[in-house]
Amino acid sequence: MSREIPNFVFFVAASAEVGSGHVSRCRALAQAIGGRADVVFALSGDQGHWKEVLTQSGVKVIAPEAVGGSHWSAVIMDGYDFSVPQYRLLRGATSCFMVMDDQALGNEMADIILNQNAGYTDAEYRGKISDRAHLLLGPSYTLLREEFRLLRDAGVHRDCSRATRVLVSLGGSDTRNLTTIIVQALERLDHAGPLDVTLVLGPHNRHAAQITEACRSAKHRYRIEKNVQRMEQFILEADWAVGLIGVSMWERMCLGLPTLLLALDEHQDRIGRFVHGEKAAFYAGRYDRLFQEEIVSSMAKFIADKDMRATLSINGLNLVDGTGAGRVAKVLMDRSLNSRGVK
Repeated sequence: MSREIPNFVFFVAASAEVGSGHVSRCRALAQAIGGRADVVFALSGDQGHWKEVLTQSGVKVIAPEAVGGSHWSAVIMDGYDFSVPQYRLLRGATSCFMVMDDQALGNEMADIILNQNAGYTDAEYRGKISDRAHLLLGPSYTLLREEFRLLRDAGVHRDCSRATRVLVSLGGSDTRNLTTIIVQALERLDHAGPLDVTLVLGPHNRHAAQITEACRSAKHRYRIEKNVQRMEQFILEADWAVGLIGVSMWERMCLGLPTLLLALDEHQDRIGRFVHGEKAAFYAGRYDRLFQEEIVSSMAKFIADKDMRATLSINGLNLVDGTGAGRVAKVLMDRSLNSRGVK
């Protein structure tokens, strides 16, 4: 007797300003689930270009209004601005409700809570979740695409004595135009020779003209890449990176790329301080509290200290092993099947 295939829906906040990280990690989890469940996505917000991206990759996307009117084997919610009525509606549509929670806010409706960020503990969720909730905390549950695990398993070999190839990746929209600030800082570096710098611009970056202008008549060699779908190749090519805290940070750690990190807010500042303390990345600070001279100084230190870069590479590899999506998928499958009475 064949079993009914479970149906899962990812309810994801996606817009031009935010959403790249949410969509990316949910796609990674869906990939890890594979053919064990029928998976669809529902996008909340203006959706940006994410509906097209998902559809082109073979993922079915439904209207968010359709989620509450059906029953699902599991509902996975990922976003920061959902309302209590939305949570209640989706809680009522499933017997297995999973919530992505990056800030230890908790959710008493959830059966599974995932916080893949470093430095959070069970104690921070005390009184914020139900007794039935399954907590998944820390980078061992980081959701990365299968390609990262395969590259990791094949072996990552880095020559940390080199520091001439730089990857700059500062978010899907980079609304603050940090990329131009970083280019200006790189140009102020007192470096013996030109650097080869790859600037990755997200699909909603509106500053391409200004960034291009900043690269004109520059002493370093710049390559601008837009709307990159396979970031792992650029990570493998680089000697070090400048980036933000988020999904891309875990991707770089998984492949051992030493990174100079910037944070956008207090939440990211906490994570940055933690990974800096673990010597898994070099945290420069919050972008809005740094003078350009401090960014230049941090870059100069980063380039000069090959032993530090080697340590960051090793510790990043140790912190993120690339198999987190598989771990989360197993918990989700087991919980959804058990909640349906299937043993």
